[in-house]
Amino acid sequence: MIKARAWSLDHDVTLARGTGWRELELAGRGRLYTAGAPGGVEVDEQWREICIRLGALAELFAELRLGVTVADACAALGVTDRGALSRELARRRLPPFRLLKNWCQVIAMVRHTAGGTSLCDLALQRGEYPAACYRLVRSTTGHPWSEVERRGLVWLTRLALQVWSPHTQR
Repeated sequence: MIKARAWSLDHDVTLARGTGWRELELAGRGRLYTAGAPGGVEVDEQWREICIRLGALAELFAELRLGVTVADACAALGVTDRGALSRELARRRLPPFRLLKNWCQVIAMVRHTAGGTSLCDLALQRGEYPAACYRLVRSTTGHPWSEVERRGLVWLTRLALQVWSPHTQR
């Protein structure tokens, strides 16, 4: 375990090293958020950095609720309104809320279905409409679910980092 103090967060972060998945544990909360992709060391390092900057939003997006609202994100970060949320995301060098939410949810869907569960079954388990999940994947990535699933998590993470690069490189 590596203890680190993230410059943009108000709490300690513990990174667990292991083969494959990286885990990010927000100290004092007792919840784990899978933060990295197996393979692709460069992609893995960049993704870990993004997840540290996400802070409390990582837990919110990991729930896989399609109805996550700006109010939920504001409450998670302790800000008062949409403008303050935008400023906080920009300060943390993160993309705008909707872009961030959609990509994090698609990546979480791919992670959850890697064990053999279909996206339809995952959506039904979470109380979501399967068609809404398929549309989210298509509208976010520009690719159908079958292609996203076939290409895998490393490819998807790399694609998300490319889309986010204008926001994260400030």
